[in-house]
Amino acid sequence: MVATRRRKSSPVYAARCGEQFARCLAWVAVASTAAMACIQLSFARVTAEIHRTLVVTSTEQVMLDVEVPSGDLQILYGREGQVSIAGVATASADVKLDDNFFPAVLTIEQEGNHVTIRHVPEPAYPEKGIGLLYRIDVPYRTAVTSKLDRGKQNISGILGPVKAVTRDGDIKAS
Repeated sequence: MVATRRRKSSPVYAARCGEQFARCLAWVAVASTAAMACIQLSFARVTAEIHRTLVVTSTEQVMLDVEVPSGDLQILYGREGQVSIAGVATASADVKLDDNFFPAVLTIEQEGNHVTIRHVPEPAYPEKGIGLLYRIDVPYRTAVTSKLDRGKQNISGILGPVKAVTRDGDIKAS
């Protein structure tokens, strides 16, 4: 008697393999979905923004004084007759950051063509874990004095003079 191997190509065997494969595929889908949800939660970010435009005289030079403790500061040529200030703060979901952030930490003062912008730390909003970006668009004839403790400064497209100081960071002026 010759022994023959039974081939595993019967319809019953195929159905059973298909069921196992479907169960395995379902578990992979559940595990993948759970992993993606965890990853998205760990990257969740909250933001706060400010936008403000000040009218200045085009016939006189604008004097801009900026003091920010950390972040990125961009002072760029924008439009004659106005100074436009935009700020964006970003933080992870576990850091307190809401719509009251900028009103609490940012002072903007204007006396004629002299504009002063100061970021003053507020105990209700700890600076650790909050990333800041300030963009200030100014007229061509603007004199700038800026101080940034940590971060990058980019000053471009204005006549100046410019006095930019940073304790720890980069300054790019053109």
